Amino acid sequence: MRRFGASLARFVALFVLMTALSTGLILGLESLFGEAGRSRIVYKVVVELVLAVLSFVLARSWVYRD
Repeated sequence: MRRFGASLARFVALFVLMTALSTGLILGLESLFGEAGRSRIVYKVVVELVLAVLSFVLARSWVYRD
């Protein structure tokens, strides 16, 4: 059960990090390139695709490590 608690804490930390990164990157792109309607969708898709890969790698190597 102790390992579950450590994994849960790392998972929550990763979730908070990914959420903050997503918000920050999207806001940054909007301030850099403008915030037209369709541009927001493109920013969101691109940021989330990159963060999905990063999240997978971090989850595999850090959150659910042995």
